[in-house]
Amino acid sequence: MTIETWRDIALILLAVEGFFLALIPGALFYFLWKGARITIQWLKKTGLPQARQYSHLAAETTNTYGQKISAPFAKIETGKAALISTLRSIAKTPKQRNLRR
Repeated sequence: MTIETWRDIALILLAVEGFFLALIPGALFYFLWKGARITIQWLKKTGLPQARQYSHLAAETTNTYGQKISAPFAKIETGKAALISTLRSIAKTPKQRNLRR
């Protein structure tokens, strides 16, 4: 066998190795892409609309009852702050009132 024969065999072997080394990741990415498309289609049909509906319902319910629960406390704190401010302004002497201006 001559060197030209070994060169040709090496080139063929290199081409075959390159083909298989490119084929494995190519097939992997192809099936991943196809699976992702199938999953997205399935989510659009079933999962996402239902999840969106439940998350909207949960947010709406949380907002409604949160406002109902926190409203009395907010009124109490507002009234308390107004009362303290009024009492402080009444309790100040005329001299202290003039110093702030």
